[in-house]
Parts: sequence; structure tokens; C-alpha cells
Amino acid sequence: MSETEKILCSIGITPNFKGYGYILEAVDILHEHPHKSMEGLYKEIQCKYKVKTWQAVRNAIRYCVARLQVKSNKEAFEKIFGIKLQEDTNIKNSVFLQLIAKK
Repeated sequence: MSETEKILCSIGITPNFKGYGYILEAVDILHEHPHKSMEGLYKEIQCKYKVKTWQAVRNAIRYCVARLQVKSNKEAFEKIFGIKLQEDTNIKNSVFLQLIAKK
């Protein structure tokens, strides 16, 4: 299990979500190309996984990120990233992926 997989599982994003695999792929891409645009990132994942649209990739990741607000291990998230999750504030996909990629 990679460090990224351990982090995702510890904060409540598990392999049973479609976006989990997309997040892992996005992190790998961001390690190689840290300034890649989000649309370019989604399109690369779309091609690799043969997803119909890049928006479906974005939405699957967004679903996982949105779950953090309500069903995550907030203490683990704060410990790992040094950021306190607020239920009334949404984290953008780009911010979340950059946080994970920097770990």
C-alpha cells in the first residue's frame, strides 16, 4: 500500500469509491507535472480509464472530496495536513489534490 493510499484510507476515502483510483492517478500525474491544469489532468485520467467524459472524472473526485466535509476522520485530516475541516466550507478538487501530492 502506497503512502497516498494510506493517507486516503486514514481520512475516509476508500477504494470502493470510483474517485479513489482517479485521485491516485491524479497524484501520480501531479508528481511528474505539478503545474498541469485541472482540465488537462482530468482528460489524461479520462483517456487512461476510458471514461466517457472528463467531467465524469472531475465529478467522481469531487464526490470523494465532498465526503470529507461530512464523513471523514477530521482529526486524521488535521493531523496529516495541518488544516481544520469546516463543514460549511468546501475544499476544491485542485486544493485537495495538491495537498495529497505534496505528502
